[in-house]
Amino acid sequence: MFVRKLAAAVAAACLFAGAARAEEPKLIFAVSAPAMSHINVRVFKPWSERVNAQGKGVVQIDARFGTGITNSVNFYDRMLADVVQMAWGTTGSIAGKFNLSQVVTLPFLVGTGEIGSIAYWRLFASGLLDAEFADVHVIMLNAYPQYGVHFAKIPAKPIVDLKGMRMIVTQKSFGDVTEALGGAPIAVPISDIYTSLQRGVAEGTITQWTVFQPFKLIDVLNYHVDGKLGSAAGAFMMNRKRWDALPDAAKKVLDANSGEGESRALGKFWDTVASEMREQVRGTPGHKIDRLSPAVEADWDRRTQPLVAEWARTTPGGDKVLAAFRRYVAAAEKEVK
Repeated sequence: MFVRKLAAAVAAACLFAGAARAEEPKLIFAVSAPAMSHINVRVFKPWSERVNAQGKGVVQIDARFGTGITNSVNFYDRMLADVVQMAWGTTGSIAGKFNLSQVVTLPFLVGTGEIGSIAYWRLFASGLLDAEFADVHVIMLNAYPQYGVHFAKIPAKPIVDLKGMRMIVTQKSFGDVTEALGGAPIAVPISDIYTSLQRGVAEGTITQWTVFQPFKLIDVLNYHVDGKLGSAAGAFMMNRKRWDALPDAAKKVLDANSGEGESRALGKFWDTVASEMREQVRGTPGHKIDRLSPAVEADWDRRTQPLVAEWARTTPGGDKVLAAFRRYVAAAEKEVK
């Protein structure tokens, strides 16, 4: 009798443990950046470990880094198809979906990634972007540090425009900026910038410092001009249906590691990485870093402002979103020390 009772108790315990494990959702989180890139090593790997520690028995994150399961173009579709349940990437690479979010990319609106990330999150929280994020649950949003121009060779005289130059761009907004400054844009995925420059298909690229480490651009770009030519919008999202199906305890853990504070920290992280990379390049032989003169910067601002006005005019709801984003940027500038 004792043996039978003990066996029954053990069986019940196993069934309970099995049920508990079955109730612990495992979410595949994909980031197409290389596994050893700064964003994965310093942000998303620690984030996943923190959530797993807090969510033990409730929810677990299975982080997958690199292009084995998603890339910079298909991450959103793979998430909606439930190949992965969570993904982070740049929304500008998702054609036709996040049009209003591209306000973040416009030139001469934002100073830093931290300020841009705060403003982007508040814009989202205001409800003005609800239609764009209807199929997902948002964990974090970020703006990158401002983009500048980077060239394969140090020019004989200071850069005053991009006339006659072929410039690699990774999103439409930078193609528009290139044309406004007299250059010819060449659209290339971010992962192909290195080989494209190596083959000499362009004189340079419009990009930002945080891209240098994961894609080794220090090897193919030698002259760098800081500027405020715009940014890119990043989003860490989860499949909405998967979110809705989570138990409340799992949602609570994820909510505790989401939101404006996490978005702001991500934007600030990108500013730190940009500063680190700039200093590394500054100390590398054969490289030169310049800033636009006040007169040239004012001229570039003047020449690109029609792009801002055109975006607001031709994007449905763009005028309202642009006005709100500017308000949130101004408020964030007062808050950030």
